[in-house]
Amino acid sequence: MSEVTRALHKTSSMALVQLALLATAALLAWTVSVVEAGYVHVDWGPDFALHHAVSFPGATPNIFVDLGPLALSYILMAGGSGYFRLSAVEPHIASGQVHLVPGAPRFSYPVYVVYSANADDATLGPALDGLRAIIVKEPKGRRISSANIGENRHDANVRGPRG
Repeated sequence: MSEVTRALHKTSSMALVQLALLATAALLAWTVSVVEAGYVHVDWGPDFALHHAVSFPGATPNIFVDLGPLALSYILMAGGSGYFRLSAVEPHIASGQVHLVPGAPRFSYPVYVVYSANADDATLGPALDGLRAIIVKEPKGRRISSANIGENRHDANVRGPRG
């Protein structure tokens, strides 16, 4: 590998933001126990899995999903509960479709960015600031659709209408 090629492939990474993952439910009777039927376990990675297992020992959810927006869409249609990003459930909390579960543990979900180690600081700084602004200030009232279902994997624990 040439020196130029090697220099082009050097990367750096950093945590861009920490997003809140919160327990949310549609039924007011839903408690902190996630062992109940209807709980949808979203795979937020190994850190979430570890903290979730410590917080809910012995929990055996029946449904596992690796895409937060898909799980939230399912819960809104079929009922249930799960952990999702606060920004993803805020419009549904405001409309009364779901509520945060009092006393449920909160988890964080780090969003990382990988960039060229050779990136110009004058360009990189504003780009990182722009990414942070987009992630933190997601538009309110955003609906899940097939066009955006792959976006925003970072999610809070909610309970759907029939759960």
